[in-house]
Amino acid sequence: MRANLIAREGFSTPVPTYCENGFLGLIGKSSAIQKTIQQIQRIAATDISVLICGESGTGKELVAKAIHLKSTRANQAFVALNAASIPEGLVESELFGHEKGAYTGAVTRYQGKVQQANGGTLFLDEIGDLPTPSQAKLLRVIQERQFQMLGGSDVLESDFRLLAATHQNLGALIRTGRFREDLYFRLAVFEIDVPPLRQRKEDILVLVDQFILNFQSPSASVKGVSVLAMDTLLAYEWPGNIRELQNVIRRALLLCDEAEIQIEHLPERMRLESGAQQLPTNHELTKPRPPSGEKMEEIERTALTEAIERCKGNLSMTMRELQIGRGRLYRKLKKYELMAHVQRNRKAV
Repeated sequence: MRANLIAREGFSTPVPTYCENGFLGLIGKSSAIQKTIQQIQRIAATDISVLICGESGTGKELVAKAIHLKSTRANQAFVALNAASIPEGLVESELFGHEKGAYTGAVTRYQGKVQQANGGTLFLDEIGDLPTPSQAKLLRVIQERQFQMLGGSDVLESDFRLLAATHQNLGALIRTGRFREDLYFRLAVFEIDVPPLRQRKEDILVLVDQFILNFQSPSASVKGVSVLAMDTLLAYEWPGNIRELQNVIRRALLLCDEAEIQIEHLPERMRLESGAQQLPTNHELTKPRPPSGEKMEEIERTALTEAIERCKGNLSMTMRELQIGRGRLYRKLKKYELMAHVQRNRKAV
């Protein structure tokens, strides 16, 4: 039975230790993601602190979990805290815990994330959003592995492996005084840069296949993505990275009642971007009507059919040869019912 590689509710849920098409949930054969996997394998068995950098949606928490699962602490707790999601006044309570009555609303004793991670791994996501006062206290905990609960007097100890992640430029935050340089050096003993999706587009095909498998209901019959839809996915720049791709496929599956996801099932912003190029005035499809009186539609269809054959069904090559925008090309393919011709030429390669 195929493993569920990417959690259905995002990257915050546990990943399996086995993946048919990937490494602990990291899917892809691109050199960019393979470099990340090699770095994980190199440092996972150590206890050094790791700073995971990358744009939002690239899967930084997935990288952190992979490090944990390949470490000697794999059988212990993986405890995560997103610094950006906690109100500033509660960050230290979440990190270090509090005694009953430590502040208004502290009605019971609470064990913080540092203590929960004892023996395991502590993952601090969006570390760049950690308030400056809390940064100083975290630095002391990293150095001494000792801390005190809010409202408590006992000195407690915790043995944890620290992983942190950020989408921000910590160097710029240091220069503006918003992040402590000494904390940065403690966190970034080893640094991993998770590549954005636009730098690993060759992985989109396998990611899409996996998301279709993960997200559609058992009774659904979607098997893949049409040529036009896949070309649009490959042309898009993916500012939201893998998280955005997940959401696009999840949405498409809700709209699709066919065997393949079509271009109309993709968000409008993607369809608009795919047709952003403008058609040059000297384009072959707009050449003047010949003296024979042949209809312009016949000229267009013939020119497009021949270009598809020369490019062996590769629509990106067809656009470059004809110097036509993606949106214009799609409209012509639909108008002249040439998608079957595109698919036949692809199969013939």
